[in-house]
Amino acid sequence: MTQLNRPSQFLIALSFLLSISLTILTQPVAAQSTNSVVAWGSNRDGQLNVPEGLHNVKALAAGHSFSLALKNDGTVIAWGSNTFGEMNVPAGLSGVTAIAAGNSFCLALKSDGTVVAWGAMNVPTGLRDVKAIAAGFGHALALKKDGTVVAWGQNNYGQTNIPAGVGSVVSIAAGDYHSLALRSDGIVFEWGRYNSERQVFNGPRVDVAVAAGSTHNLALSYGQVMSWGSDIRPTSGIISGVKAIAAGGYHSLALKNDGTVYAWGNNTYGQTNVPVGLRSVTAIAAGATHSLAFGNTPPTITVNSPSQITGTASNNVQLATVKDAQEVEELLDVSATPLSGFGVSLTGMRVDSKGNLTANVQTVCGATPSAFTLRATDRSGLFSEAKLTINVGPNTSFTNGPASVSGANVTFSFIGANNCAISSFECKLDGGGWTASTGSQSYSNLANGTHTFRVRAKDAAGNVDPTPAIYTWQVFAASCGTTVLPLTLAQPKIGVAYNQSLAATPSGNYTFSLLSGTLPPGLQIIQIPSVIGPWLSLLTGTPTTRGTYTFALKAKKNNSSCEGARMYTITVQ
Repeated sequence: MTQLNRPSQFLIALSFLLSISLTILTQPVAAQSTNSVVAWGSNRDGQLNVPEGLHNVKALAAGHSFSLALKNDGTVIAWGSNTFGEMNVPAGLSGVTAIAAGNSFCLALKSDGTVVAWGAMNVPTGLRDVKAIAAGFGHALALKKDGTVVAWGQNNYGQTNIPAGVGSVVSIAAGDYHSLALRSDGIVFEWGRYNSERQVFNGPRVDVAVAAGSTHNLALSYGQVMSWGSDIRPTSGIISGVKAIAAGGYHSLALKNDGTVYAWGNNTYGQTNVPVGLRSVTAIAAGATHSLAFGNTPPTITVNSPSQITGTASNNVQLATVKDAQEVEELLDVSATPLSGFGVSLTGMRVDSKGNLTANVQTVCGATPSAFTLRATDRSGLFSEAKLTINVGPNTSFTNGPASVSGANVTFSFIGANNCAISSFECKLDGGGWTASTGSQSYSNLANGTHTFRVRAKDAAGNVDPTPAIYTWQVFAASCGTTVLPLTLAQPKIGVAYNQSLAATPSGNYTFSLLSGTLPPGLQIIQIPSVIGPWLSLLTGTPTTRGTYTFALKAKKNNSSCEGARMYTITVQ
C-alpha cells in the first residue's frame, strides 16, 4: 500500500474536479513580481484570455471553462464563461485567502473563516471556522478548523456522504463526482462515484498533498507524484522534485522545485503543452481542458518576412512584432546583431505600446542582403531571438500597361528605384525565361487567354529586385470582324428594374457571357431564343448595391468560331 501523510507547511492541498481545478500556492510572491498568469489549452469560452495587467497573484483556480486568480491584496479576478454567473465576483469581496472553481460555480474562503459562493452554488447556512475549500463538478467541500469536513451540493453518487471516521482531516479535494480527505495519520479517504467509503492509502506520516480530477487522483509524497483512478500516468514514469500538483479533467500538472511545470494526460486541446520557457512558477491550476500557471515566459518575436529596403535611408521600418506575457512595459531591451551581409545598418530600435518593433534602416550602394539576430529581453532576464533578413536592391513598379482585357498587341512601361542607379531590367512573359529590357516592353500577336508579365529592375551594384512587379490580364482578339453593341450601356439605379439589350455584328444569333470583371449585384445576362428572328440577349435585373463596376462582355456567334468583346463601365446610383 502506498504510504502518504500530511502536507508540509509550504504545501496547501487544494481540490480539483473534472471540469475544475483548484489552486495550489507554493510560496509567497513578491509584491512587485514580474510574473503573470499564463494560460494554455482550450479557449472556447475565453478561459485563456487573461485580463491585461494581472500581476501580484498568489493563487489560481480553473473551472470547466472559466478561470480565477486570487491577488495578494485578497481580491479575486475572474474571466471566461459566464453562463451561470461564474464571472460575477460579489461586489466588495476582499480578505480572501483561498479560491476554488467548480464546473459552474466559484468558492472563496475569507480570512474570518466564512465561505462565499457565486455561480450555480450556495453556501450552507451557518458555515464558519473554515480553513480550506474544494470544488467538484456540482458539489463542494469545506474543511473546518476542528478537522471535520462539511459537504454540500450535488449528491447523485454519494459524493457528499462523508464516511464515518473522517476526522482530524488536514486537506481535502473534490473530483467530478467523488471526494477525498487526508487524515492527520496519513490515511486518505475517498467516497462518491467508483468508491464506497473506503480508505485509499494509509501508512506512516510523510509529506503529502492530494488533488482530484474527473476520474483520477494525485498525491505528492516526498517530492514524488503518485496517481490512482483512471489510467492517467506521467509519460516519464515517477516524477520527482515536485512541490505542488493539480488535477484537471483528464490531465495533470506538477510544479517542480526549480519553478518549471510538467504536464501529462489528455492533450486534445493542448492542455498539456506547457509554454516553452515557462519558469519561476509559483502557482498552478488545471481545468477541464485548460491549464493555468503564475510564472514567467520569454518574450516572442514574429519577424516581418522579408523586409526590403530600396533607398539609402528608411525611417520607422517595422521589422517585427514583440509579445511578452509580462506586457510590453516589462521589456528591458531589444537589440540586433549582424550575422551576414554588407552595407545595412539598424539604428533607433524601439517597441511601441502594441509591440511593433521598428528601426531606422540605412544602406549604402553595393549593399547586399543582410541577416541580423533580433533579441528581446524582459526585466526578469528572459529573452528570445529571431533571425531577420533585410533584402536590398531595387524596387520595380509599372507606369503603364494594357487594360484588363486587351487586344493581341500590348506595351508595358516601368521604372525602378534604389540607392544605386538602375542599370537595366529583365522581363518574363508567362512561363518563358527572363530577357533583358529597357524601360518598356511590347508583345504582339498574343493568343487569346490569360497572360502574366513580370519585370524586375537591376541596379549598378548588380542587385536584382527579389520581388518582381507582376501584371496579369486577359487577351481577347475579335474574329470575323465581330463587334459587340451597344457602345455604352445605360446607367442603372439601385432598386429600379433594368433592361439593356445586347447585340453584335455581323448579324446572326450570338450567345453573350461575362468575359472579365464583375457585374453589379442583382444583374445577369439572359438569352431568349427565337425561331423566327435573331435571339434576344439582355443584361437585366434590379441592382442592389451602389458603386462603379467595370466588366467585359463576350459575344460568340452560334455554330461558329466568330466572337468579339467590349469593355463597359457603369455606375449604379
